[in-house]
Amino acid sequence: ITLSNLTLSETGHFAILMTDVAGAQISDLTIHPTRDGIDLVGVRDALCERLFIRGGGDDAFVIKSDFSVGRFVNSERITVRDSDISTVGATALEIGSETAGNFSSIVFENIVVHSAGDAGIGIVVMDGGHVSDVLYRNITMDNLTSPLQFYIGARRLCRCAGGTRYPGQRSFVGRIADIVVDGVTATNILGT
Repeated sequence: ITLSNLTLSETGHFAILMTDVAGAQISDLTIHPTRDGIDLVGVRDALCERLFIRGGGDDAFVIKSDFSVGRFVNSERITVRDSDISTVGATALEIGSETAGNFSSIVFENIVVHSAGDAGIGIVVMDGGHVSDVLYRNITMDNLTSPLQFYIGARRLCRCAGGTRYPGQRSFVGRIADIVVDGVTATNILGT
């Protein structure tokens, strides 16, 4: 799937939602979301570049993995670069909180975050997934509540049909490992 040279505004719940996609190229987008900007759910082999996302009441760019297609789908080999990504709501660059599958080989680089109602960079694991091999490089952030937020929790029930455990899942407690933060600066941290 290729999305390029688009301008989106007043977008409803998601400006862009991709679920279980292998091979995505997203470039040269201008998005003024109502709520979420771009949500990649169980996406593999994606290049996202030259994005301009401003506003929105929730996460600006988020990578997730849920059980919406009836199975675990990992999110891996995703690069987000050369972009200007901000939100007035939650987190600008987020992994989670829907984390039923695993996440690996993810790169965020050369990004400016002008605002975030919550964190500039966040990883929130709630559904037993493992997040590893993530690189944040050359990111400048301004006007946010927290520069970095890494959190591991556990939902009592999953977000799948019937609200029970995911089929075959033994534990809801996940893991965050092998995260590199390099060349990241944050100024005007709210509340400090």
